[in-house]
This record gives sequence, structure tokens and C-alpha cells, in this order.
Amino acid sequence: MTHQYYILIDIGATYTRVAIGNNEGRILYKVKKRTIRSSRGPALPEFIINIINKYFKSVLDKVSAISIGSIGPLDIKRGEIIGSPNIKAKQYTIKRAY
Repeated sequence: MTHQYYILIDIGATYTRVAIGNNEGRILYKVKKRTIRSSRGPALPEFIINIINKYFKSVLDKVSAISIGSIGPLDIKRGEIIGSPNIKAKQYTIKRAY
């Protein structure tokens, strides 16, 4: 059986947690970093991408999905965090359409 991996992201007010799990439901590794609270819109997505590249680069070609959880309010259809009281920027796009 080929292993498939899943990246799990939790954007919290204090910490952002990024983990990788496998298709057997096991968390293989987790990273916990203080959440970026910049008013510059791209800072948080870049921060998360940097974590993924630093800790999970060796298995990125085997990642089947990425899941993101965040404090709201959220615009699920557009994939955006909007007006969150815990993050300085008014809007973060966390989903990209392909």
C-alpha cells in the first residue's frame, strides 16, 4: 500500500499548528509556532508555506490534501478569513482555486 499524507493546519489566536498525518489516521509529526499577527495580508499564508516547506518538503509529492481550520468569521466559498479579531489583517485568502 502506498502511503498518502495529509497536512493539517490550525490557525489559532496564539499558535499556528501544522501537522502531517497518514492514510491510517496517524499524526506523524506536528509543529507549533506563534501565529503571525501582521497587518500585511500575505504574511500568514507565507508563514504557513514556510513551515510546510521546512518540515514536510520530503513528502510533499505524496500529500493528497491540506485541511485548514481557523477562527472566524470565515467566507467558506471564497476561502477567506475576514475581519478576525485575532489577526490584524482585515482579510486573508487561505484557499486558492485550481
